[in-house]
Amino acid sequence: MRNSGLIALLVLSLLAAPALADDPPAGAPITPNAQGLSDAELDRRIEWLEQTLDAGAGYSKLWQYGWSSGYAVGMVAGAVRAGTENKKNNKKKHEVRTNAIVTASKALIGTTRLLLTPHPGRLGAQPMRDVVGTNHDAKLQRLAAGEAQLEEVAERAEKRHRWQRHAGNVALNLIGGGFIFGFGDDTDAAVSIGVGIVVGEIMIWSSPKRAEADLQSYRQQFASTPQEPPWTVSLVPMTGGAGIKIDF
Repeated sequence: MRNSGLIALLVLSLLAAPALADDPPAGAPITPNAQGLSDAELDRRIEWLEQTLDAGAGYSKLWQYGWSSGYAVGMVAGAVRAGTENKKNNKKKHEVRTNAIVTASKALIGTTRLLLTPHPGRLGAQPMRDVVGTNHDAKLQRLAAGEAQLEEVAERAEKRHRWQRHAGNVALNLIGGGFIFGFGDDTDAAVSIGVGIVVGEIMIWSSPKRAEADLQSYRQQFASTPQEPPWTVSLVPMTGGAGIKIDF
């Protein structure tokens, strides 16, 4: 019966595999024809992006390093507990050790994921400052870097709403609970699954979210891209009348 339950849990967890799917490709740039912007307009957009990105950097750092540290502590604590229980001689040793190993493994997965894919918001407007120069071309590059950074941070914030993120959280904890259920204690398995899912959901929903509103605000404020007219027509005085002047 226990083995059947373990198999059922593992199969159910595998059904949540789409949570590991690749992210959709990035869309078109926010300002597709930035070459037509004047230096003054570029400066205005660059200043807005720098201030906005820097404003969200503080919480992004707190979230990134806070959760990384928390998972790292859980990983070490689980490993130490597993090693300590292995030296004891009692009937509960195997069950406690299995629970500790699963806890350490889940914490390792969380730590590794945060280290390999750190939150981009922690950088603030640094990608914009990395662009060298103050001429028009440099401003265009700085604008592109800022818009790309804003889109990336907003895309990370939008992931909170995707079912794949939550399915992945449930799947990971079902797999861990399945091992505890199969090789440890039923109650420990239920507690591990429940606590793990709750912690995972808190992590997902506590991730920085302001970039979604920032991106929408930027699009609304800078929706139009003023272009330099390709040619102009004007009337000019001439002897005995007026003429038409065309500049292009």
